[in-house]
Amino acid sequence: MKTRVHLNLHKSQPDAVVYSVRRGSNPVDHVNAITLQDVAWHVGASGLANVRRRGVRQVFAWAKGDEVETQATPIDAERIAFNPFKEGQFVWASDRTPCGTLATVYFTTSGAYAER
Repeated sequence: MKTRVHLNLHKSQPDAVVYSVRRGSNPVDHVNAITLQDVAWHVGASGLANVRRRGVRQVFAWAKGDEVETQATPIDAERIAFNPFKEGQFVWASDRTPCGTLATVYFTTSGAYAER
């Protein structure tokens, strides 16, 4: 079963990101670190439009993949970003280009990272 991970804005602090984890439609945990493989990104069009129009917080974007044992982030991994008011899709933080499907994503207390 695929695992979905999204940033939990209510539980996160400036120095420690918290992620909500779901398997199927069931919420199962809140974690500071998790590693997914074969990761695809989902951004719900109606949720994106609602956030842009009303400026509200809601869950409409997440990563979906196979959970594996949490691993250390490789030294050459790059940060992944998401801003609904700019690109509206998951991008490489360094150059704001879409990151697309990725082999492995490392979700850490300082953000999500992957190798290009």
